[in-house]
Amino acid sequence: MSLRSTALPVEAPQAGKKSLSIPQFLITLTALFSAFWILLAILECTMALCIPTTAIHDTSFTWMERLSLLAIDLLAMTAFV
Repeated sequence: MSLRSTALPVEAPQAGKKSLSIPQFLITLTALFSAFWILLAILECTMALCIPTTAIHDTSFTWMERLSLLAIDLLAMTAFV
């Protein structure tokens, strides 16, 4: 039994056509920004869970309301970052 590749053949760009490609520095910058945002989000959630006076610890809220407040906090942080 012979093994066949199921990968699609790669076509070389033709001379007259422009191919859209994202510059490598932009990909790297986006990855670094994403990693920075994830670290800030983890720090923000950790601080919200560690400080006893935050709304996360308020027993008058349901768990869904607490989760929504945390999500709104992360959304606001995203807007400022």
